[in-house]
Amino acid sequence: MAVRNIILHAGLSLMLLIAALPQGSAQYFENYNPNDDFFRQEIKTIDEFMERFDAWPESQICITYAKSNKGRSIPRNMLLVSIFNLENSSFTDKDSKTKEFFHDILDKTSPVYINFNDTNWYAEAHALFLNNGKLEEIPVVFHVISQGTEWSKWMIAGIGKPAASKEHMPSVSLKKVNSPAQQFISSSAYATNFAELHYLFTDKMQPAFYFDQQLIATPSGKQFIDKIKNGQLKFQYVKSITFHFYQAKGWIFTVDQFHRKSFNSGWLISNILKTTPSEKLVARKILLNR
Repeated sequence: MAVRNIILHAGLSLMLLIAALPQGSAQYFENYNPNDDFFRQEIKTIDEFMERFDAWPESQICITYAKSNKGRSIPRNMLLVSIFNLENSSFTDKDSKTKEFFHDILDKTSPVYINFNDTNWYAEAHALFLNNGKLEEIPVVFHVISQGTEWSKWMIAGIGKPAASKEHMPSVSLKKVNSPAQQFISSSAYATNFAELHYLFTDKMQPAFYFDQQLIATPSGKQFIDKIKNGQLKFQYVKSITFHFYQAKGWIFTVDQFHRKSFNSGWLISNILKTTPSEKLVARKILLNR
């Protein structure tokens, strides 16, 4: 009897262990058809990326699919595959990290969703500045603050280390405007590569409108603001943006924009990183350069 109980206990433990692991039989990438009409569109905005990530039923792709499939919902796992950079050979069903990511995001008891008004995601703008006439690249990191659904805006949360740039100088310079600058960075500013910084980064700039208070209190934040206000540092343009998402428990993933003649283009997941809570905190500190 004792031996039988031991065997039963061991069998139950094995079953629980198997249930806790990502399901090896799930096929995400193998069953995905990039030539399907529903996926033959560039993901043009980060809002559209979020709609696909969440399988938001009122998004255009979900509405169109339901109309063509007798009201059936488009499977979320298909939408999730469609927002990966499929030219990255590591994103396959054979990759254990990728399968675990899918398993955690699609978990039936606690699925992961993201929202534009979340505070734990960041836009890292790779910005070009003239520093005493020399072109420099300085990462400027933004995050969203909001008042429920009433309003949202970007605030600058981090300033990275400057590096000499070999990018081309801008061929067109924007004229300065004499009217007072708006007192916020609009939530849609990412869609124009934060071009409105031309009108905000001036000698009359009021830092509290645009910079996180914690950043203003740091030496790097103070130095950056002083250089903007005294004219030493002049914003030119943003060459690219990388979004960093921290919402998923145990994961960080990044999203970049891919310009190419392909159905798999636009804003796509470029990297996934499995992390512990402490590793996530360290990664955030590195991103914000604090």
